[in-house]
Amino acid sequence: MAALDDVARSLAPITLRLTGVTMSIGGVMVQAEPYSSIVHCAGPILDAPGLVDWVGQNSQSLHRDVSFHALSLVRFRYLATDRQRLMAMEHWHSAALTTALRAH
Repeated sequence: MAALDDVARSLAPITLRLTGVTMSIGGVMVQAEPYSSIVHCAGPILDAPGLVDWVGQNSQSLHRDVSFHALSLVRFRYLATDRQRLMAMEHWHSAALTTALRAH
């Protein structure tokens, strides 16, 4: 946890441009530039061809800047219930990005 705190103290907030969506075997991902991906797999895909078409239509649809002011260390694990298996995020630690923004 101390290493995450050290890195966060040396960084300014990070801005990514959300540009659209894409797919992988594990789920639908938000595309972000310069590089990042946000994945969420919530359950079985009921209409795979429809999902592929939707992703194709929305692959360049977002065009929004998002600023992140903290780093978070998390892990994902499966939780089983009587009816389904769910992916759950477990938060371990967060650290604020504290360095002042630098002029480019």
